[in-house]
Amino acid sequence: MDPVKLAKLQAAARNAANGAPRRKKIHRKPGQDEDNKIKANLKKLNAVVVPEIQDANMIMENGTVVTFKNPTVQAAVQSNTFAINGTTETKSIVEMVALNPTILNQLGPESLVHLRKAAGKDEAPMAMEEDIDDIPELVGSFDEASKNEA
Repeated sequence: MDPVKLAKLQAAARNAANGAPRRKKIHRKPGQDEDNKIKANLKKLNAVVVPEIQDANMIMENGTVVTFKNPTVQAAVQSNTFAINGTTETKSIVEMVALNPTILNQLGPESLVHLRKAAGKDEAPMAMEEDIDDIPELVGSFDEASKNEA
C-alpha cells in the first residue's frame, strides 16, 4: 500500500469524528454478570423462594464454617438445585460451637475430628497456665533476713 495513503488512514482512525466528545469507558462490576446468569438459570428451573430460613451453615473440609444470616434460599426440587444468597461470615468450628451449641447436631464425623483437634490445642495452653499460676516455693526465711540486717 502507498505510504501516503496509509498515513491518511491512520490519521482518520485516530480521530473517530472531528469535534465529537470523548466517551467514557463503562466500568462493570466483575460479579454482576455472573449473578445475572445465575438468576436467569434459576428462573429457567422454576426455582421457588423458601421462606422463614433464619440461618444457613456450610461446613468446609478445613474446619471452617461459612454462615449465612437471614439468607434468601431458592429451591428447584425437581432438578435438585438449591441457591443460597446473603451476607456471609467465616468462622472456625470452635467459635460456632461456642456461639451456638445446637450446631453439634449438624456436624459430621469429619467436622468432629477438627473439633477434637482444636479442643486438644486449647487444653495444652491451659495446662501451661496452671503451672504459671502455682505459688513458688520458699527459698529462705524472711525472719532470718531481717535479723541479719539488724
